[in-house]
Amino acid sequence: MYKKHSVILTLIMLILGVISYYFSVDYANIASDGITIVSIILAIYMISFSGLGSSDLAKKMQRKEDSELTGKSQLGVLRSYLNYAVSIGTLNIITSCVAMILASKMELMTINKLK
Repeated sequence: MYKKHSVILTLIMLILGVISYYFSVDYANIASDGITIVSIILAIYMISFSGLGSSDLAKKMQRKEDSELTGKSQLGVLRSYLNYAVSIGTLNIITSCVAMILASKMELMTINKLK
């Protein structure tokens, strides 16, 4: 991944985290929607990369060296970007599941205390 893209991604994540904290966003309320959207996006990534694998464009990208990352082909750089995207998406799904589980557990604990 290019350094500038890593920095931009980190800044976006930090800014969104601060905004979420400032506005007290309850992620558990939107977690299921997040899981759905990220799952669809991950499926599109996988389909696009598998479709690209057998194309002539992939063969051309494999032979052409990347302009910023020396020693890596353009296809290798694209693959690393897709790997990062899939990793972040998977982490998002896991975080969403944990948020939903914790929210339901806390709700059950609150209901049990009221009884």
